[in-house]
Amino acid sequence: MERFNADKRIFCFILSTRSGGVGVNLAGADTVVFYDSDWNPTMDAQAQDRCHRIGQTRDVHIYRLISERTVEENILKKANQKRLLGDMAIEGGNFTTAYFKQQTIRELFDMAPEEAAPRDGDGDRDTRDRDGDKDREVGDTCDTHEDDEDPAATRRTHILEQALCGAEDPEDIRAASQAQAEHVAALAEFSESLSPEEGTGPPEGPEEELSKAEQEIAALVEQVSLTWAQLTPIERYAMNFLEASLEDVSREELKQAE
Repeated sequence: MERFNADKRIFCFILSTRSGGVGVNLAGADTVVFYDSDWNPTMDAQAQDRCHRIGQTRDVHIYRLISERTVEENILKKANQKRLLGDMAIEGGNFTTAYFKQQTIRELFDMAPEEAAPRDGDGDRDTRDRDGDKDREVGDTCDTHEDDEDPAATRRTHILEQALCGAEDPEDIRAASQAQAEHVAALAEFSESLSPEEGTGPPEGPEEELSKAEQEIAALVEQVSLTWAQLTPIERYAMNFLEASLEDVSREELKQAE
């Protein structure tokens, strides 16, 4: 191979996957010929990667010579099978860095009302008929927003909640609906307790600051409840474990603050 490559009369170069790197720049090649398939598909893939690097700068023609009715046919067949299996396991399973660059769940459901309306009318009718009871249950448990919110934002949030609830177990959906019902009852009781003060006139001084603080606390409680309802069982377990592990640290910080 070295004697062949040293002959300047032949405008061609031979490389072998067994010889390793020879320090030759292949960017000037316009044609690549695979004349002997390697038994190891990984080594064969490395040779193809070299051709891919050439193709990034210029057009390159790639050929593969396979002797008919020889073991090379079986080698190529097994190599293609292994390559297909790798694509299914790695690329098809989204076990690549490209998976983390995709849109989040909220971005996927953050659509305009005119875009959301046609999608609601489309879909698989058989699937909706089969899962009709479940969809009605999801719709009943997930519709918790007030009427004074933005209709577009409410619709997007409703679609997101329906998708999240559809991925949960029926027990988790019932637990989430019960938690949301308790939260709504607590907010109603809180608003009733504030109504007499609001009827007497505008609050002054410390009472105004107290009412603002209570409103902020109520908003935080509502946000925490909605976030907790959207968590999966594994995420809820992780949050409980984290709270239990940080309980001692929080107590020490409170003692130091006192």
